[in-house]
Amino acid sequence: MLHRLCLTSLGALALVACAPTSVATAPPASAAPATDTAHPRAIPLEGGVNFRDLGGYATSDGRHVIWGRVFRSGSMARLTLHDIATLRRLGITSVHDYRSTSERTAEPFAWTGDEAPEVFARDYVLDMREFLTALGVGAGARTGAGAGPVTPERARAVTAQMYRQLPFNMVDNYRTLFADLARTDGALVMNCSAGKDRTGLGAALFLLALHVPRETVLADYLLSNQYYRPTPTNNGANAMLHNIPPEVLSALTGVDASYLNAALDAIIERYGSVDGYLEQALGVTPAMRAALIAKYTQVD
Repeated sequence: MLHRLCLTSLGALALVACAPTSVATAPPASAAPATDTAHPRAIPLEGGVNFRDLGGYATSDGRHVIWGRVFRSGSMARLTLHDIATLRRLGITSVHDYRSTSERTAEPFAWTGDEAPEVFARDYVLDMREFLTALGVGAGARTGAGAGPVTPERARAVTAQMYRQLPFNMVDNYRTLFADLARTDGALVMNCSAGKDRTGLGAALFLLALHVPRETVLADYLLSNQYYRPTPTNNGANAMLHNIPPEVLSALTGVDASYLNAALDAIIERYGSVDGYLEQALGVTPAMRAALIAKYTQVD
């Protein structure tokens, strides 16, 4: 079944079509994520996008997330043979592709064959009209909710508001992710187009389920400002977006703490807590969560 959603992977999708390269912004030193000289945070790939290891982070109960088990990424449509050999050495057996049907059709997952990982994906339609109207571009924007100048502040506010829908629009994908986390014995990677919005929330939920503090989770999320570089492409979105000022596009193609906080706050408003969302919406029972913690964290 196709689901029509208005999602907020904006920099990762049509908006990056005409976006300039964004400026890297590191998180504050006090919130800098854990690093390990033996385990690079970013995995260098010739055709990869924002491919990062989610290991190494300290939990609130004195453990650390195990390196080399769960990764996050942007589109893997341009993987080279060298990249595939690298990912094979990482032991990846599952890929959770959060992209829409049209995104996956336009840029198919590059790794196929007998040794390819199992790919989990869901058919849905990505509809950005509501977002563009609220932002102030596209049909109806002049008389609708989007009336007024398009500014970076407006872009961030509208994007944060749209992020509030992500936990509920993507609930089936995240439920499948956690079921696979519990099942698989191999390494796992989740991806969307840029690896920052849909993947950013999926990665945050994984880390929060392991009791990684929210501040650390936000710092990992903000690393996309360092590791994601949108590249110009040519698609139909340019017709609507070519007049958007560069500073507005930068706000849309980057990440901001207010975006992820908006999604998490929406979860808490509806379910009382992230724990409630994990259990009630994603099916992560207390026993399953304890098993995930034992599986993906360790005491140093």
